[in-house]
Amino acid sequence: MLHRRPAALALLALMTAACRGDDDCAKDASAAAGATLATLETRDGVCLSGDLWTGAKGAGGVVLLHMNPEANDRSNWPVPFLQGLADRGLYVLSIDRRGTGQSGGVATDAFDGDKGRYDVEAAVDALSDEGMGKLAIISASNGTTSAVDYAAWSARDAALTGVVLMTGGTYTENQTSMDDYAAEALPTLFVVATDEAEWTDAQLSRDPGSWAWVEPAATGHGTHIFAESGDVQGIVTDWVDGALGG
Repeated sequence: MLHRRPAALALLALMTAACRGDDDCAKDASAAAGATLATLETRDGVCLSGDLWTGAKGAGGVVLLHMNPEANDRSNWPVPFLQGLADRGLYVLSIDRRGTGQSGGVATDAFDGDKGRYDVEAAVDALSDEGMGKLAIISASNGTTSAVDYAAWSARDAALTGVVLMTGGTYTENQTSMDDYAAEALPTLFVVATDEAEWTDAQLSRDPGSWAWVEPAATGHGTHIFAESGDVQGIVTDWVDGALGG
């Protein structure tokens, strides 16, 4: 069931108004079926667009970070997967990372340097303002870069209780080493296809005791694994729901 509150629409109007100038991504933006359009501004003034499903006040929230924005956008995520998360009563926000889709900015800034974590921060702040309780991040391919960067940067954020890394790689550590990430001891689910498991399997030795691994398919990079495995949607949804206390 999709939960909506009138206050959410007012907040979205305010966020849209905050996106001005060359990065006015709200102008021609649209939402996925069943979702509300969210437009939000990062601390460095980039306007991001996303699909929002609103949960009950105090429910857990999920921010989704798609694959490399040089060639991908938030449409990477299957809508039935997003709707399935929303059906658990969660807040769900899937953004176009900077430089792609309906968002402004430069694509390479999303994963090279400090700015990628600002995209995550803006999404988290939007859900917090909506009334979200605990937080989980689901990331794919070099979306894992921004997830890890944000987690290490905002360790003070007690809301963050779970991270999903789908097909991480050496790019995941562009700014933040997995040793530094492991020090946060965040519950983490590594999802990877068998033919790309080398980097993911190498993280076993860093497990602080709160990590889990799953290889649901033989092939399928990042969000492509949804097409290769009928089980991955349920695996990720159940794990995230559990991490958020569901």
